[in-house]
Amino acid sequence: MPGYLLGTQAFVDAVSNRTDGPVQRWVRDRDLDVDEIAVSAVSFMLFKRTVDHLNLPERGDWQVLFDSAVTRFEAENRVRPVSLRIAVRAAELSGRHLRTTLGGQPAELGELGLLVLATALDEEFTLVDRRQSFHEVVKQKDGLRFVDPYA
Repeated sequence: MPGYLLGTQAFVDAVSNRTDGPVQRWVRDRDLDVDEIAVSAVSFMLFKRTVDHLNLPERGDWQVLFDSAVTRFEAENRVRPVSLRIAVRAAELSGRHLRTTLGGQPAELGELGLLVLATALDEEFTLVDRRQSFHEVVKQKDGLRFVDPYA
């Protein structure tokens, strides 16, 4: 089973055309095999939703990246579905009113973000993403393992 779950932003950054971004460097520096890295199906949904809302000139390249990621991650069985246990865990986390930052403004972590977080906890992955204030809270209360390749 993979040891790392890419958060949505880390996933998008990892599959982008950049070859020396922070996520790519982090993977390379640790000499990780692809089977050690997974992505939540929820992150695919968020990525696809973003691609579909881009204007036409930008959409084409991002759609190709999305399609390539789907093919790769599915073929390698690295997409983690949302199970009933994960959904229940996300519901439990929602009662904590975990805070994040959206567009530079503080906000409560949304339901989809909670599902990604619950996937990492339920399947005992180390979550790989940009550090947010809620990570420390979940680390202390639930034992979240977390890595910020952007730091």
